[in-house]
Amino acid sequence: MRNQQPKMSGWFAAGFRLSVAFPYHPWREAPWLREVITDSDEPGRVRAFELVEAPHTQRIEIAVEQWLGGVEPPTLAHPASYLLALRFSTVGHLLMSFDGLFPPPPESSVPAIYRKFLLDWWRKNGPIYGVGYSSSEHDHEG
Repeated sequence: MRNQQPKMSGWFAAGFRLSVAFPYHPWREAPWLREVITDSDEPGRVRAFELVEAPHTQRIEIAVEQWLGGVEPPTLAHPASYLLALRFSTVGHLLMSFDGLFPPPPESSVPAIYRKFLLDWWRKNGPIYGVGYSSSEHDHEG
């Protein structure tokens, strides 16, 4: 779980490090995976995600900061542990998708990229991508 940086470089490597940092396991009962939330499906799912994440955001962001600083984050209880793993996995897969599309980032900039995506970008876009990521893995299982 620790922010250990093996000697890999490029977008795929940067994303892979995030995607395996915390074990991600599906949460089939996640509220945003239910069939009927509101009349308008996507906004209702995103809102359900936001409502579940909100009480845990501070603890999750502290864990992210600790990981970024190379400190072992505390073990979080469910659903915070799930939301942390989902955040890392979602951002990791997003960064891996940049491979071949954008020039590889200098290794020295990867920690700043992690911070930007795991904190700033997630606050604005995370719920949409988190719902999409968990919904797509749910669809493949069912």
